[in-house]
Amino acid sequence: MGSRTSTLTTSPAAPATSFYSQPPATPVVTITEGQPTPTSAPHTGSLSVYSTVNPRFINWQDSWQAFINHFVWDKNTGRCVGGPIQGNGFTIAIDCAGIQVDEDTHMTLLLIKALRDVGLSSLWFNQNPKVPGNNGANTTIPSWVVMPEAFTIQATDAATNNVVGRLSYKTHYDNFLSGVCSTCETGRFNSQFFDPIIAAVQGSYPVFNNFTIEAQCDPWMVCV
Repeated sequence: MGSRTSTLTTSPAAPATSFYSQPPATPVVTITEGQPTPTSAPHTGSLSVYSTVNPRFINWQDSWQAFINHFVWDKNTGRCVGGPIQGNGFTIAIDCAGIQVDEDTHMTLLLIKALRDVGLSSLWFNQNPKVPGNNGANTTIPSWVVMPEAFTIQATDAATNNVVGRLSYKTHYDNFLSGVCSTCETGRFNSQFFDPIIAAVQGSYPVFNNFTIEAQCDPWMVCV
């Protein structure tokens, strides 16, 4: 099974949190006399996935699916074609691109699925958080997501070092911000973050069957 590591450092470089998956076990093939020889397993490769998260948060005042729906892409080019997303006091620029993995699979779609699923699972994203109401009781505000102001994910063919897919969004504010600094919380990089991403990119099997993922905050601290 995989292993996870999280390392802290006092150097300027941000600590990285990684998950390494293992390739499926090689099947044992038994040939019975008089039966056709089984087809050999296809040659498969390794996919290296790298993700960054901005430690400062924004309030997206709509559903998470509504946000994901803005990632409109062209199946011929594999690129995002949707325009910027307008929020309350900010604009979010989005970008995505990817290769055709095989006749049924596109890397762009797998990365959009990875973002959707990690947003539903990870502690970096908070769906419809409860806030104190006027009567002291917790009130749920419908269709409200607390999410990082920027996020990236990139997939690279480890054999060729060629980028085969990328996806990102980044927030641009209408006015200058001031306030307390936001520092990376590495505890949010856990199985709820890594597992949905791994599960999504595993859709590229059998072209890829070994997956490595690394994630970290970028930047490590945000103050302005």
